Amino acid sequence: MSELIRKYYSEEELKVIANEKQIAEKYFEDFIAFVEKDIKQMTDEAELDEDEIGVAAIDFAVEFIKKYEVEIQKGHSEEWSKIYAESIEEHPHAFYEAYNSVKKGDPEKAKQELKIHCRAEGGDDLYTSHFISLMENGEGFSDPDKQAANYSAIYKEQIALGKSELFAHEYADLMAAGEYVEIYCFWYARVFDECIQNGKPKEYAQLFADKMGDYYSDYYGRYVEDEEVDTEKHKFNERKILGYMNAWEYAWQNELEDSNKFIEFYENIYINSYYADDRDYSIAEKEMDKDILKRTLEKFSIYKNKQESK
Repeated sequence: MSELIRKYYSEEELKVIANEKQIAEKYFEDFIAFVEKDIKQMTDEAELDEDEIGVAAIDFAVEFIKKYEVEIQKGHSEEWSKIYAESIEEHPHAFYEAYNSVKKGDPEKAKQELKIHCRAEGGDDLYTSHFISLMENGEGFSDPDKQAANYSAIYKEQIALGKSELFAHEYADLMAAGEYVEIYCFWYARVFDECIQNGKPKEYAQLFADKMGDYYSDYYGRYVEDEEVDTEKHKFNERKILGYMNAWEYAWQNELEDSNKFIEFYENIYINSYYADDRDYSIAEKEMDKDILKRTLEKFSIYKNKQESK
């Protein structure tokens, strides 16, 4: 013990305090070290009176040891437990601080610490994988334990209903986050699943799913759900979204410059072709789409030439 701490407590006095606070003997040296650290820090800061410093140091040290012991008992490493216990933040932030600190030195060790936490919480494999995903993606501040538990329960429900694993994952992921209405989550998961099953790239699937989710959540957010379904309205808006996606996919695959203008041209030609009064329904949609692309490229080429000649 340093001379500084002896100004406040003798070793015997600290042992008595430790016993009164029910601190295990094996943590006694850690208790003294934390008291000493806090006394030095508060003395340097000079914000408290001398008699207040001694009391506050004991309070902080007791809180540290209690939190440290809980983490150790869960199976966490000394490094993790010390960082977590020293944090003055509430649990989610303290947890995230410990995770990031350990991750900087050893990412795999940090991942194992997350698994230890999930086991202590009684989480199953779905809980654990989702919890780890949240932490690794920087989304662990908003009650990751609750999100992981909700994800696991919702995923299992969807599988029991006969949904695919991909649908169940996307739906449960969105629902567990608690940021989206149910109709958005359903349509996003449904369209994303269909796109991937049909061989579309992930970028396409995410964008298409988001647009469909937005449309249906907006529609049912403005109209009561028990009204008669406006099937024609849905078909028209789904067709508009599909036209956008056709244009986006071509622009993305061909890395078009000024892609927004290309998409604008395509969308206009697409919807006017499909809803033309004189549309020839004997022409297959695949052939129509080829013609729409051809006409769009012609219009886009004229536009580009005009831009270059300015």
